[in-house]
Amino acid sequence: MFFVATTTAVCCHLCPLAVLYVFGLYISAGVSLWRLLVLEHDLGNANGGANLKPALKVLYCLAAAQGFLFVYKTIYSFTATIGLSKFVADLCSVDKYLVSDYLEYTVAWCEKDPSFATGRNLVTYAMGLVTEAKLDDRGFIAGVRILGRVVYGCETRLVAVRHLLTRSASFSHVVRALLEALGPRSSYSVELRVHAAKIVAHVACSIHLEDRTFPGEMVIQGISSLLDTFEEHTWRPDGYDVLRNSSRMPKEYARGWFLDEYERRPLVDHKRLVVQGLRILRNLAADEGNCRVIVSSKEGLLSKALAPLISCSLLHGDDDHDGWSFIASVSTELLWRLTSAPGAVGSMASSEVSRHDQEILAALRSIIECRKCSVLLKRQAVQTLLLLSADTSSITSGGGRSGTIFTWTLLSIFLLPDYCFDVMSVCVHKAKKSSCIGKLAGEKLKAMVPSVGDVFGSLAGALIDGSQDITYRLDAASILESLCRCYTKDDEYLKEMQNAISKVMPEVLQEMAGDCRPKNEEKIASAEESNVKDSIQGSDLEKGDGVSQHKVQENGSSSEQQNGDVQEEGNKLREALISLCREILRNWDHRQFNEIAAKTCSEQGIPAKMFRSLVADADDLLEKEKKARKLAKALVSSPS
Repeated sequence: MFFVATTTAVCCHLCPLAVLYVFGLYISAGVSLWRLLVLEHDLGNANGGANLKPALKVLYCLAAAQGFLFVYKTIYSFTATIGLSKFVADLCSVDKYLVSDYLEYTVAWCEKDPSFATGRNLVTYAMGLVTEAKLDDRGFIAGVRILGRVVYGCETRLVAVRHLLTRSASFSHVVRALLEALGPRSSYSVELRVHAAKIVAHVACSIHLEDRTFPGEMVIQGISSLLDTFEEHTWRPDGYDVLRNSSRMPKEYARGWFLDEYERRPLVDHKRLVVQGLRILRNLAADEGNCRVIVSSKEGLLSKALAPLISCSLLHGDDDHDGWSFIASVSTELLWRLTSAPGAVGSMASSEVSRHDQEILAALRSIIECRKCSVLLKRQAVQTLLLLSADTSSITSGGGRSGTIFTWTLLSIFLLPDYCFDVMSVCVHKAKKSSCIGKLAGEKLKAMVPSVGDVFGSLAGALIDGSQDITYRLDAASILESLCRCYTKDDEYLKEMQNAISKVMPEVLQEMAGDCRPKNEEKIASAEESNVKDSIQGSDLEKGDGVSQHKVQENGSSSEQQNGDVQEEGNKLREALISLCREILRNWDHRQFNEIAAKTCSEQGIPAKMFRSLVADADDLLEKEKKARKLAKALVSSPS
């Protein structure tokens, strides 16, 4: 009882002091305002009032002004901190509370030492957290999150992170801590493991696995644990396919069934871990000594790295095709770097790869045939086939779509070096091998076709071939665009390419500009009006029979979806054609295209225009159509 009574008495005495300490300036400002209001009434005609009132007014005004300034400082500091934190967080894709902690830390130290902020920024703050904090410390986690987010920002931040890490005396210690965070025994979340792996991948070019002072074995184990997530995802029990196609397996177990309910992660988490593991391996493979360690590792890293590439059914059967395509791209680039290594290392890698020849050939062929894979990935696939000296007769025999795209890609490899695409150009030995592959592509191309000019004609003809699907024509437009942009030699190949494009340019102009007639704007308006009427009719149907209404809505929605998809694909083709024409304007003498443009306008009965004007008009018209379509969708989906 005595203790309780004493505590109560102390609190009763200290609480007013605490309130006065925290809110003293606010209280003084309020009291001063109150006194100013009642000052005239309280003093009245008292003796000395003539001198006392001005003095008190000055005193109360100073106290009120001090309080107002303090309130303004508090509000401004609070709102500015929130606004600045949000701005920086959005700019660097970092959590807002991490930026807020950084601002509070910086302001607190700057109040003690104004020169503290010199040479400091968010990256140096995160580096300090990572290098100074313990593995299980909140500061380490915050530092990893920040660096993992900003490591793929602007080039300045990338250079700063790499410089600070690799030049630090504790570089080995930091890498060890990051490897423990992403390793197989890590208790961290998938997100933090991905961030840690991103940082390691970014500095992997400065890691030498053969250096005994460096934790090379930990690097290998960490990479192996990241790649093992792919095996965990792709493993299936006997009869899984039958279960998956039946109604007995719940939908939520279709992908993550092998994990406990608490541990189940979305598929994207597995791909993110695999991608980072492959990126670390790829960057390590820039060093010949690292290639030797990777190829001879007991963990079987090369086989694990090839697994995503070989599993082409996952690559082309998964909903997130782009994610698996990126994995295949990094796997292919890693294969390039390892098999291109000089001496015994390259021979060992080639021997290991040869064990999976048939699987790799099937996977690369599926990439070439895939309608969703990008032109750049197809280029890497064809380069890899040439590197492995694989038999490509199964692709080229009988012609067809895959054979044609293979021929187009050979032309791109022959005429354009890799640096035009900013890929596979880090290793010196890889760059030399790539040059040899370019020459090999030219020899193979000339052996396959009577003339290189025929390939240019095939590419140009595909632009206007309405019998082909959009993806086929988009691939042709993309290859021609890269050739127009990067091939600048004034030789017979450039002339053949210009002649091939000139022949199809009238049809290209009509296709990209919708015949380039003014009535198209009327078509846009009428289409918009038609969509509005459809939305009104749809609202009237709600008053009719329920079954009829459901059928009409079902048929209407499916038809609308189909038409929308076709229009979207058409817009993609028009954008590609406009982009191709812009490259022609930037890099070629387009006087001959001005003549074609004038002739096209004359045939369509519109005033003659320059080639540049037609391209600009087509771009403007496409933008108007997009806006009209968005407006029509909004009107249809809006409640009546």
